Amino acid sequence: MTVAQRKSDSARAWRRASIAAWAALAAHLLAGLALLVVLRDGLDTNPDAASRLAYIAEHRAAWIGGWLTWHAASLSIVVFIVLIAAAARMGGQAALARVAVAFVIGAVAMDLAGQTLLIGFMPPAADPLIDPAFILRVHRIAVLLSGYAGNGLYTLASLLTAAQLWRESNGLMRLAGLTIGVSGAALSVAALVGSAQGMYWSNAVLLPAILLWLGCVALLARRLARSAAA
Repeated sequence: MTVAQRKSDSARAWRRASIAAWAALAAHLLAGLALLVVLRDGLDTNPDAASRLAYIAEHRAAWIGGWLTWHAASLSIVVFIVLIAAAARMGGQAALARVAVAFVIGAVAMDLAGQTLLIGFMPPAADPLIDPAFILRVHRIAVLLSGYAGNGLYTLASLLTAAQLWRESNGLMRLAGLTIGVSGAALSVAALVGSAQGMYWSNAVLLPAILLWLGCVALLARRLARSAAA
């Protein structure tokens, strides 16, 4: 492969990564709004279990639609990390890229499993004829799958992706990446111990950090694409 071909391939890879970062940012923004507006009253942040179950039963379509936005966010972050890894491999960071991709694939498997429980099981099960304790146990399993296992793997994948881009990153992007690491770890711990307040406040820090980091990565990838094409 000629030098010109390598430069062209690198520029194309970074352009794709930039587009994927913007798409992931948009998907997470939509999902964050759904969490705040649609899903909140059916989650652990609502301390009244009976009220949570009633909300889910009475707002089934909105509940399912809200979780579908998180499906989209989950898939968008997989595409983003895979495309960043493809671009980074051309820069000689194949080992980190492979591990990041492995982590994010594991993350989305756990996350979608938890979300699918919440979509497919919780709405029809939120019925007075079914034992509420059983429903809450299913909800707990979903939290462990998505909030603990999935989120923990997403956090590791994001940190490895940030490490791949560390040398080219500015201070704001580095700060956002580190904040994702700290708040993502806090969210996993909160999900593991069942702390609703911990999940609420760690999410309140994590989501803005993700949006900021994705925006920074999108701009960096566009700059690297231009530099590779020059």
